[in-house]
Amino acid sequence: MKKRILYYIWMACAAVLLHSCEDVETHKPYGDDSGHAPGTVQVTSYEQIPGGVTLKFTAPTDEDLLYIKIKYTLDNGKEMEARASLYTDETTIEGFGNTNPKKLVISAVNKMEKEGEAIITEIVPGKPAYLTAIEEIEVNPTFGGIYIHTTNGGRNYLIFDVSTKDSKGNWNVEHTEYTSVKNIGFTLRGFSAEPHDFKVRVRDLYDNQSEEYLTTLTPLYEEKLDLTKFKTFYLANDIKMDNAGHTLESLF
Repeated sequence: MKKRILYYIWMACAAVLLHSCEDVETHKPYGDDSGHAPGTVQVTSYEQIPGGVTLKFTAPTDEDLLYIKIKYTLDNGKEMEARASLYTDETTIEGFGNTNPKKLVISAVNKMEKEGEAIITEIVPGKPAYLTAIEEIEVNPTFGGIYIHTTNGGRNYLIFDVSTKDSKGNWNVEHTEYTSVKNIGFTLRGFSAEPHDFKVRVRDLYDNQSEEYLTTLTPLYEEKLDLTKFKTFYLANDIKMDNAGHTLESLF
């Protein structure tokens, strides 16, 4: 009887051990593994922004939906892909270099990376910021150089290349300005008070670039002051400035 009980105990332990040795995949993606693909996305509307659009859509109601995929091609031929979370109903598409109609290929993807049927929708992007910037640019003379001003209503990231001619008449980039402020303004200094040729080109982060803005200007006369002729003047009731051994005279 005792041997029979031990036999049953041994069989039970063996069954547990055999069960625990079964291959169990714990790292596979969560979701329906039946090969079922999610439904289609419905585009409801879009709003123009500089060089792109804010796209609004209705996602399919599949429980295992993971994200919305949007594919498009920029004007320079570069293929782009944007993804929108299942927790939102809009996304931003940008990088276009003009306002010609563009096609977007939109599909839904589930947690097993199964992609649903794609739809193609056409949009017209807003006017790119780099085009607006070059059209509204103003270049005026200032002391020892020029002052460049323009607008950037969408606060897009823009790059300004300012070129001048060297002694041999070759164009060289003298200064590159990186900015994303709304009202853009910067100076280029160090020029004599005689006519100089200047060239400005505006670029963005997507390799879109404007036509060249050319102008010839004469900077206002500017002369560096002789700092050896400066000295500190204290009134009778003034307190002398001395910060860790640095006095006012250190400025000269």
